[in-house]
Amino acid sequence: MKRSEIKKRGISPMIATVLLIAMVVVMAMVIFLWFRNMAKEEITKFGDENIELVCEDVLIEASYNSQTNSLTILNNGNVPVYGIKVSIYTESGNDEITLDKSSDSNLEGGINQGGIYTKSFSDSVIKEATKITLYPILLGNSNDGVRVFTCSNKEQEIKI
Repeated sequence: MKRSEIKKRGISPMIATVLLIAMVVVMAMVIFLWFRNMAKEEITKFGDENIELVCEDVLIEASYNSQTNSLTILNNGNVPVYGIKVSIYTESGNDEITLDKSSDSNLEGGINQGGIYTKSFSDSVIKEATKITLYPILLGNSNDGVRVFTCSNKEQEIKI
């Protein structure tokens, strides 16, 4: 057989075009979803102020009484606190508890400015604690309605 007699076959131009368009659409979807997940949903408080900036005005003080096994939290800031995320560190690991209106009816209205909240613990986990870290939780508004936001940069640490 001579070289001129061998017919070379490839993909038809129509199939190649469809494959290229499909690859571009898939790549565009991947990039769109990636950017959409990177953009955080904005949560605001007090009208249009970003809730992360409102966290700077949060000032809580806490103390733990080992005799009564109770935790007392005082809100000295300018912002009402909806709840508190409590991280309890022990020799064997750590536990997290969220104190809010769903876990304690005494927190129905949160901890207002100048307010005091006391929580008595009955379990032995907190008795074995070496350190307790508290993170204030605020309520804010978003496009989806009311959302909770944890101020992770405003922690209050109690060494036991």
